[in-house]
Amino acid sequence: MCKRVVLILYVTVLWYYCHSIVESRKFSRGVRAKLPKNLQFPSKFPTYFFTLWIFGVQTLFLCTAVLDELLQILTPKTKLQKSIQYVRHVTFSTIVFPCTLLVVTVFWTIWHIDRELIFPKALDDFYPAWLNHTMHTFILVPLVIEVAFSQTVDKYHVLERSLLGLLAFAGTYQTIYFFIYIRHGIWLYPIYGVLNWMQRIVFVLIKVIACTLYHYVGVALLTRNKTRPEPQKLL
Repeated sequence: MCKRVVLILYVTVLWYYCHSIVESRKFSRGVRAKLPKNLQFPSKFPTYFFTLWIFGVQTLFLCTAVLDELLQILTPKTKLQKSIQYVRHVTFSTIVFPCTLLVVTVFWTIWHIDRELIFPKALDDFYPAWLNHTMHTFILVPLVIEVAFSQTVDKYHVLERSLLGLLAFAGTYQTIYFFIYIRHGIWLYPIYGVLNWMQRIVFVLIKVIACTLYHYVGVALLTRNKTRPEPQKLL
């Protein structure tokens, strides 16, 4: 019964994500030309916002979780089901859990300090509030479902070196982000424009530290009540 409830929850969330993606694409095509001039240039690089990267990874994770839950009901403990479950746990602990918490905490912290540094008020006339909350608040829902209902797993299922994967993912994004500034002279997030280079480096380091801490919290939650004398290494 519990498996069916989890499956229904994930299918519902996945449907909402797909609906949000469709609406977001309509928004991008319909209002780009109407945006203020200072916001039109960043809108030409919609796929380079970290929020959208995480939303995309979450969507893939939801597909994996739905397939895993379905297989656990129909054909449990098969090689295919175990492989998909492994991908699900690794994706969740490596990227989904830490990066989602990073997006939520950084976005709303800066918003409450000065929203012009992260989401200018001028966007309110063009960007639906529900879509903003979908990208920066609702993304917590899959985390709650996974932590609350997913069976605890042994550490080797979560990948001992998943932290390296997380840092590689974050490093790749940050490199591309700075390249856009060097190539086009534009900061996709306004906060970078008011900081000097030393402050930008400190800001990035703070995010790396926060993401690392979130990673360990996610692994701890997934491996709760499980003990292994010497966790195996998969890489």
